[in-house]
Amino acid sequence: MGMIMIPSTGAIWSALTSITATAVIIQTIFNEIRRIIEPIIPMDKILQLLERVVFYTQSTEMILTIDEFNDFLHNEIFMASETFLSTKITPSSCQNLKVFQNTNLIKNNENIIYISMENGEKISDVFEGMVVMWEFIITTRTTNNNRRDGSASALARPIENRSFKLSFKKKFMEKVVKGYLPYIIDKAKAINEERKVVQLFSKLGDYHYLDGNPWSSINFDHPSTFVTLAMDEGLKEELIHDLDRFLDQKQFYKKVGKAWKRGYLLYSPPGTGKSSLIAAMANHLKFDIYDLQLSNLRKDSHLRNLVA
Repeated sequence: MGMIMIPSTGAIWSALTSITATAVIIQTIFNEIRRIIEPIIPMDKILQLLERVVFYTQSTEMILTIDEFNDFLHNEIFMASETFLSTKITPSSCQNLKVFQNTNLIKNNENIIYISMENGEKISDVFEGMVVMWEFIITTRTTNNNRRDGSASALARPIENRSFKLSFKKKFMEKVVKGYLPYIIDKAKAINEERKVVQLFSKLGDYHYLDGNPWSSINFDHPSTFVTLAMDEGLKEELIHDLDRFLDQKQFYKKVGKAWKRGYLLYSPPGTGKSSLIAAMANHLKFDIYDLQLSNLRKDSHLRNLVA
C-alpha cells in the first residue's frame, strides 16, 4: 500500500500566505481602476453597461434544436446533419470522438472507419459568410415501466435522446432555414451516395421467408467499371451520357408524373461481357442489382409483387 505524503504546517502556511498576497494585489488593482474611472463614469452606469452587453449577446443569438426523433419518426434533418458533420471533423475541431465500422459497409475491400462526435463536442462551420456553431447533445431518461402494484419494473432501461444544437445570429434565421439546412440535406445525400455499397439481391424460395421480404442480399464487389470495361469507346461514351442524363432527370419525371425508370436489353452469346456491363452500370449509378429468374414466375402479378 502506498504512503500518502501530508504537507508540513509550514508549507501550508506558506501557500496560504501566497494566495492571500495575490488576492490583496488584485483587490488593490481593482480599487485603483475604480478610483480612476468612477469620477468619469459612475459605478451604477458601468454595471448597467455590462448588463446590456450580456443581454445583447444573449438576445442576438438563435438556437435551433434538431432531435433524432419526432413522435417516434426519424428526423431526416438530424440524419443529414450527422452525415454532413462527419466530414467536418478534424483533429483541431474535436477532442472526444466515436469511431464506427461495419463489414456490411466495406466498399471495394477498403476498411473505412467512420468518425462521429461525442456528447458535448462542438464544431463551427461557415456558409456564405455566416458563422454557425454545432453542438452534439445526449440526454438520458429511464422508461417508466411500472408494474400494476406501482413497483418499478426490472425491464426499465435508460433511453438516449440524441440531438444537435445549431446556434447563430438571429439575423441569419431565414438564411439558415431556407439556405443552410437545404444545403446540408443535399450534401448529405451526395455523401451517402458516395459511401453507398452496391448490393446484389437474390429471390428467396417461396417458403424461406416469413417477414414479407422475399429478397436476400450480399455486398456486390464486382471490380468492373467503365474504365476497365472492354467496349467500343464511342458506344461507351454514349451509354455513360445516357445514364447520367437519366440520373439528372429524376425530378423532371416526378414533376410530369411519370415513373422514373430506364430499360436496356442485352443479348449476345455467353461469355461476351453482358454481366461485366451490368456490373459497370451498377457501380456507375450506385444502383443495387436484383437477380431474378423469370422462368420461375407463373403470373405477371407475381412479378409486380416482387418489384413493388
